Amino acid sequence: MDKKEFKETEEKIKRYYQREKKIKSIEKTIKILDEQIDKIEKDLRNCNFNIDPEESMSSSFEERVQTSGSGISYAEREIMRVTEMKIRRVTEKKLEREKQEEILDNIERDVSEIEDIIIQLSTEHRNILEMKYKKKYNEYKIADEVHLSQSQVNKKIKQAIRIIGEWNRWNNFGIKLE
Repeated sequence: MDKKEFKETEEKIKRYYQREKKIKSIEKTIKILDEQIDKIEKDLRNCNFNIDPEESMSSSFEERVQTSGSGISYAEREIMRVTEMKIRRVTEKKLEREKQEEILDNIERDVSEIEDIIIQLSTEHRNILEMKYKKKYNEYKIADEVHLSQSQVNKKIKQAIRIIGEWNRWNNFGIKLE
């Protein structure tokens, strides 16, 4: 297993053990985006706009002499500008929501790829991976917990990552090991 494949497998393992936090965070972001989208759409439906009253006051004599080529008043121009801004905001928020949904899909895919493999690891390997990537213990604390040396813990972590990488490689080729 080359370094790149090792790192990719390790990243999948990290995402696997950190998925619950990440999923909660993404779901919270989606909820906030939904609320913001609903509010903006409600404002658009109800024509809820604020226009600076000083700007819309009647024009002075000098301004009355000049005619508007478009025939659009200040108020109409401002309402159109604010409407366009709100539509742009809704579009941006909907795009961000889709990006968050895509991240959720990727997490689900990654989890499904390695969940069965992790379950088949030895209890010792699973416990060490959980301490490393879920509880975020360093190797010294893990070593103390499982009564091994720090170098043995490092070897077991690397060994587990390699096992998962091998299984993942076989699964990607459509070959299932029994």
